[in-house]
Amino acid sequence: MFRQNRSTSQAPYVNINSKIIEINQKLPHSWYNGPVINNKNSKFQRSLANPDEFTLTVELVPSRGGRSTAHSRALTLARNAGADGRLQAVSITENAGGHPALSPEVMGIEISKIGLDVIIHLSCKDKNRNQIESLLFAWDRAGLRNLLVIAGDYPQRGYRGHPKPVFD
Repeated sequence: MFRQNRSTSQAPYVNINSKIIEINQKLPHSWYNGPVINNKNSKFQRSLANPDEFTLTVELVPSRGGRSTAHSRALTLARNAGADGRLQAVSITENAGGHPALSPEVMGIEISKIGLDVIIHLSCKDKNRNQIESLLFAWDRAGLRNLLVIAGDYPQRGYRGHPKPVFD
Protein backbone atom coordinates (compact mmCIF):
# COMPACT_ATOMS: atom_id res chain seq x y z
CA MET A 1 0.00 0.00 0.00
CA PHE A 2 2.78 2.43 0.85
CA ARG A 3 5.35 3.41 -1.73
CA GLN A 4 8.22 5.82 -1.30
CA ASN A 5 8.57 8.36 -4.10
CA ARG A 6 12.23 8.62 -5.16
CA SER A 7 11.71 12.05 -6.69
CA THR A 8 12.07 15.11 -4.48
CA SER A 9 10.27 17.50 -6.83
CA GLN A 10 6.75 16.76 -5.58
CA ALA A 11 5.11 17.35 -2.24
CA PRO A 12 3.56 14.43 -0.31
CA TYR A 13 -0.02 13.74 -1.37
CA VAL A 14 -2.78 11.19 -1.16
CA ASN A 15 -4.13 10.08 -4.52
CA ILE A 16 -7.65 8.91 -3.75
CA ASN A 17 -8.25 7.48 -7.21
CA SER A 18 -5.38 5.02 -7.16
CA LYS A 19 -5.42 4.76 -3.37
CA ILE A 20 -1.65 4.89 -3.20
CA ILE A 21 -0.02 7.07 -0.61
CA GLU A 22 3.09 8.75 -1.97
CA ILE A 23 5.61 9.79 0.64
CA ASN A 24 8.22 12.25 -0.53
CA GLN A 25 10.40 12.12 2.55
CA LYS A 26 13.06 9.50 3.11
CA LEU A 27 12.52 7.50 6.24
CA PRO A 28 15.47 7.19 8.61
CA HIS A 29 17.41 3.95 8.22
CA SER A 30 16.52 2.99 11.79
CA TRP A 31 12.83 2.91 10.85
CA TYR A 32 11.23 -0.54 10.81
CA ASN A 33 12.28 -2.34 7.65
CA GLY A 34 10.59 -5.68 8.22
CA PRO A 35 8.10 -7.28 5.87
CA VAL A 36 4.97 -5.35 4.92
CA ILE A 37 1.95 -7.31 5.99
CA ASN A 38 -0.18 -7.84 2.92
CA ASN A 39 -3.05 -10.22 3.47
CA LYS A 40 -4.30 -11.30 0.05
CA ASN A 41 -7.34 -12.86 1.72
CA SER A 42 -8.38 -9.46 3.05
CA LYS A 43 -11.43 -8.18 1.21
CA PHE A 44 -10.65 -4.70 2.59
CA GLN A 45 -7.06 -4.63 1.29
CA ARG A 46 -8.11 -5.98 -2.12
CA SER A 47 -10.77 -3.28 -2.36
CA LEU A 48 -8.30 -0.52 -1.47
CA ALA A 49 -5.89 -1.79 -4.10
CA ASN A 50 -8.56 -1.82 -6.82
CA PRO A 51 -9.24 1.72 -8.15
CA ASP A 52 -12.40 0.47 -9.89
CA GLU A 53 -14.02 -0.75 -6.68
CA PHE A 54 -15.81 1.41 -4.12
CA THR A 55 -14.68 0.50 -0.62
CA LEU A 56 -17.62 0.20 1.76
CA THR A 57 -17.11 0.19 5.53
CA VAL A 58 -19.43 0.68 8.47
CA GLU A 59 -18.47 2.36 11.74
CA LEU A 60 -19.54 0.87 15.05
CA VAL A 61 -19.36 2.70 18.37
CA PRO A 62 -18.78 0.37 21.34
CA SER A 63 -21.09 0.81 24.30
CA ARG A 64 -20.25 1.60 27.88
CA GLY A 65 -19.69 -1.78 29.46
CA GLY A 66 -19.08 -5.14 27.87
CA ARG A 67 -22.30 -6.87 28.77
CA SER A 68 -24.85 -4.44 27.40
CA THR A 69 -27.54 -5.20 24.86
CA ALA A 70 -26.04 -2.42 22.70
CA HIS A 71 -22.87 -4.51 22.36
CA SER A 72 -24.88 -7.55 21.28
CA ARG A 73 -26.86 -5.42 18.80
CA ALA A 74 -23.63 -4.03 17.30
CA LEU A 75 -22.27 -7.56 16.80
CA THR A 76 -25.56 -8.64 15.20
CA LEU A 77 -25.43 -5.61 12.90
CA ALA A 78 -21.87 -6.48 11.86
CA ARG A 79 -22.80 -10.12 11.27
CA ASN A 80 -25.82 -9.16 9.12
CA ALA A 81 -23.91 -6.51 7.17
CA GLY A 82 -21.07 -8.97 6.49
CA ALA A 83 -23.51 -11.61 5.25
CA ASP A 84 -24.80 -9.10 2.69
CA GLY A 85 -21.44 -9.30 0.87
CA ARG A 86 -21.02 -5.63 -0.04
CA LEU A 87 -19.15 -4.62 3.12
CA GLN A 88 -15.33 -4.66 3.07
CA ALA A 89 -14.59 -3.79 6.72
CA VAL A 90 -15.99 -2.68 10.06
CA SER A 91 -14.46 0.42 11.65
CA ILE A 92 -14.60 0.54 15.46
CA THR A 93 -14.27 3.79 17.38
CA GLU A 94 -12.37 4.35 20.60
CA ASN A 95 -14.05 6.51 23.23
CA ALA A 96 -16.13 8.38 20.64
CA GLY A 97 -17.03 11.92 21.63
CA GLY A 98 -14.56 11.71 24.50
CA HIS A 99 -16.83 9.36 26.45
CA PRO A 100 -15.37 6.17 27.96
CA ALA A 101 -16.53 2.96 26.33
CA LEU A 102 -15.51 -0.64 25.73
CA SER A 103 -12.05 -0.90 24.16
CA PRO A 104 -12.28 -1.28 20.38
CA GLU A 105 -10.05 -4.36 20.26
CA VAL A 106 -12.57 -6.35 22.32
CA MET A 107 -15.28 -5.82 19.72
CA GLY A 108 -12.68 -6.07 16.92
CA ILE A 109 -11.58 -9.55 17.94
CA GLU A 110 -15.21 -10.70 18.11
CA ILE A 111 -15.99 -9.25 14.67
CA SER A 112 -12.85 -10.69 13.10
CA LYS A 113 -14.02 -14.13 14.29
CA ILE A 114 -17.17 -13.55 12.22
CA GLY A 115 -14.87 -13.25 9.20
CA LEU A 116 -14.94 -9.49 8.59
CA ASP A 117 -11.93 -7.19 8.30
CA VAL A 118 -11.67 -4.75 11.19
CA ILE A 119 -10.32 -1.19 11.35
CA ILE A 120 -9.43 -0.22 14.91
CA HIS A 121 -9.40 3.46 15.87
CA LEU A 122 -6.33 4.36 17.93
CA SER A 123 -7.06 7.53 19.88
CA CYS A 124 -3.85 8.98 21.30
CA LYS A 125 -5.42 11.42 23.76
CA ASP A 126 -5.61 8.91 26.64
CA LYS A 127 -2.25 7.20 26.20
CA ASN A 128 1.43 7.81 26.68
CA ARG A 129 4.02 6.46 24.25
CA ASN A 130 4.64 3.25 26.18
CA GLN A 131 0.97 2.35 26.22
CA ILE A 132 0.59 3.09 22.51
CA GLU A 133 3.55 0.84 21.71
CA SER A 134 2.23 -1.94 23.97
CA LEU A 135 -1.21 -1.73 22.35
CA LEU A 136 0.33 -1.98 18.88
CA PHE A 137 2.21 -5.13 19.91
CA ALA A 138 -0.96 -6.66 21.34
CA TRP A 139 -3.14 -5.73 18.37
CA ASP A 140 -0.58 -7.14 15.94
CA ARG A 141 -0.54 -10.37 17.93
CA ALA A 142 -4.36 -10.47 17.82
CA GLY A 143 -4.35 -9.91 14.04
CA LEU A 144 -5.82 -6.39 14.25
CA ARG A 145 -3.60 -4.62 11.72
CA ASN A 146 -5.89 -2.05 10.09
CA LEU A 147 -5.67 1.12 12.15
CA LEU A 148 -7.13 4.61 11.98
CA VAL A 149 -4.82 6.70 14.15
CA ILE A 150 -6.35 9.92 15.46
CA ALA A 151 -5.69 12.48 18.19
CA GLY A 152 -9.13 11.81 19.64
CA ASP A 153 -11.96 13.82 21.14
CA TYR A 154 -11.26 15.77 24.32
CA PRO A 155 -12.33 13.66 27.34
CA GLN A 156 -15.82 14.25 28.70
CA ARG A 157 -17.05 13.72 32.21
CA GLY A 158 -16.70 10.09 33.26
CA TYR A 159 -17.00 8.08 36.45
CA ARG A 160 -16.45 10.39 39.43
CA GLY A 161 -15.12 13.40 37.60
CA HIS A 162 -13.53 14.87 34.53
CA PRO A 163 -10.45 12.97 33.24
CA LYS A 164 -7.37 14.78 31.95
CA PRO A 165 -6.05 14.01 28.46
CA VAL A 166 -2.50 12.67 28.06
CA PHE A 167 -1.54 13.61 24.47
CA ASP A 168 2.04 12.30 24.94
